[in-house]
Amino acid sequence: MGYLGFPAGGGIGTLSAPASIAENLNRLPFGRRVDAIRVPISGFSKPLLSAHGSVSSPETAILDLPGWSADQLSPPLRRNLKKFERSDLELRASVDVGRDAERYYRLYRGTIERHRGRRRYSLAYFRALLELSLSSDRLRCTGAYAGRELAGFLVAASSGGTVFYLHGASDPRFQTARPSDALFRDAILWAKSVGADLFDMMSSPPSQEGLVRFKEKWGGTTRQHRTCTVPVSWIGGLTVKLLGLGGGN
Repeated sequence: MGYLGFPAGGGIGTLSAPASIAENLNRLPFGRRVDAIRVPISGFSKPLLSAHGSVSSPETAILDLPGWSADQLSPPLRRNLKKFERSDLELRASVDVGRDAERYYRLYRGTIERHRGRRRYSLAYFRALLELSLSSDRLRCTGAYAGRELAGFLVAASSGGTVFYLHGASDPRFQTARPSDALFRDAILWAKSVGADLFDMMSSPPSQEGLVRFKEKWGGTTRQHRTCTVPVSWIGGLTVKLLGLGGGN
């Protein structure tokens, strides 16, 4: 499976018959072959792949980021932010790549397990993210720390006029201090500071309605994110059909 654009595909027209892409992919050596292309299509971008079926999930974004203000937040959310400010936690950029990568991965893994999800990212992935954040001002990895313990983290990336919320997790032991709220506010303010027009909080599992509500309380609008899976070989076509991955009609 290959991804054409992440976190959202774009600039690829209708892609009704990706023959040239299929030809190049089929030239890959055995073991590296790609039999299907997965195209994530943001609910906040131009519609693509209208000729193909898709699977959907709710995607939430702050559409008018320059006009966003923390003063517009609800009283309960402002109280949660005050709880963080009165706590012993502090926000700071992650600089100890080795140690923080393990902390990030542990919190990510724990969150996935609590929600009975499927792990998609490895320890090596988080280590690479943190290493890149040290040299790129387009990637922000921020942790909420209680001394040397990590209470929560958030990873955001800037691309064009959009900042994407990529990953986030918190330690349940520190829930009363509301590190997730403080991290979200920090990410939104960073997005405003780099001149972004839109803060995309990405798609949520359809079963996690609470996560969608959490994003919407920051002033987000929810639309449907589509993911199309386009087969480029007979093996890919069979796989898409058997697993119901939203392939061609």
